[in-house]
Amino acid sequence: MYEEKQKGLKIDFKKILIKFLILLIVVFIVIWIISLFTNNKNKITKNFETMKEVATKYFTEENLPKEINTSKKITLKDMQDAKLIGKLKDENNKPCSLENSYASVLKLDEENYTLQVNLDCGKTQKSYVNTFKVLAKNSENNQDENNNVIGDTNENNQGTNNQLVDSTTKPNNNNNNESTPVVNQNSSSNTQSTNNQCLYGSLNHSSMFPFIYTIKGNCAVSKDDYLNSNYVNIVNDLTVAEYKKLVNEMANIKTAAKIEVLPPQFNPVYNVENTGLVGYQAVFKVIEHKTYYDSTVYEYYLKEDGSRKIIIDNLFSL
Repeated sequence: MYEEKQKGLKIDFKKILIKFLILLIVVFIVIWIISLFTNNKNKITKNFETMKEVATKYFTEENLPKEINTSKKITLKDMQDAKLIGKLKDENNKPCSLENSYASVLKLDEENYTLQVNLDCGKTQKSYVNTFKVLAKNSENNQDENNNVIGDTNENNQGTNNQLVDSTTKPNNNNNNESTPVVNQNSSSNTQSTNNQCLYGSLNHSSMFPFIYTIKGNCAVSKDDYLNSNYVNIVNDLTVAEYKKLVNEMANIKTAAKIEVLPPQFNPVYNVENTGLVGYQAVFKVIEHKTYYDSTVYEYYLKEDGSRKIIIDNLFSL
């Protein structure tokens, strides 16, 4: 009788151990898949931030353009050849374009410059435009012992001399939202040829999304004018005003969700001939930070009349 009870209470440790190992393997696979998804999603962003940092450090005083309205450019290939950056790959482990990925700086005036960074990784492309100031050598401020201008590459700094000023995301006190700067259309970039044809092609384009600013007149301007201060300053002012408005709107939403208004991105748009600049588009995005990923809850393009072309609107789900 006693022996029969002992047999009935016998525990099969081997089966328990096997089940435990299977459970561990399943948990490991789930964690690995989640980690892989998160890493792939952040890979492009990390690459882009790396390229921005390299570009900012590269364009010190000696590498800046010397003449107003001239620019200097360094491609991703140039960066790699100079061992400034490693190989950049997309989420599918394919290399990003060495020629279409680049950084360039345009000299606006004696102190102000505009930096643009483009990263082209096939289906995924990122663009960044930033206006910054560098003091002249004879300035008494922000100089080291060798009389060189000290560069500050922290984009969170606000508008002080020799600091980067991100005019896309950092509003300034001199911004006037009630008036729009006038672009001089008599520049060489918008001239007509002698036979009354557009030098850089028409304003026809194939984009389905609205513009925040369209080049005035009947002709496109040079593609090299995409960083021209006459146009960039207008777009900056419009995006800064809209960004402030959107931030206030999101601050008034009562929700436990972790939402963030991303810095606006504006990009040049070229004509169907791909020979000239026809305008700019600006996209605004609000994301929700979740446990393992970020989700876009609101996205739109800003129109020239100030209205919005909504692409995604999931604010009701917050």
